[in-house]
Amino acid sequence: MRVVRNSGCRCRASLDHFLREFSMTLDQLTPGQRGRILRIQGVDSVSSRLREMGFVAGEWVEYVCRAPFSGPVKCGLADARIAVRNGEAKRVEVELIA
Repeated sequence: MRVVRNSGCRCRASLDHFLREFSMTLDQLTPGQRGRILRIQGVDSVSSRLREMGFVAGEWVEYVCRAPFSGPVKCGLADARIAVRNGEAKRVEVELIA
């Protein structure tokens, strides 16, 4: 990823625009798709718990399936299968890997 520079400093607005334009959240993936975690939204206990489970920037994540009736999202992370609630999956921003 190329960081846009403005007058010798990084332009945070351009980086945020890039992330919004080309990223999606974990719950938007379809079964079988893989992505690289870009960031976890928020600084509360839920985002902290996601980081403790292994959802950190740079890790690869695979969307395995969704439980029936809008249940939790099952995903593969490293060598584990983890189920996270829909609200938690919406906090995980990923870059889709083709």
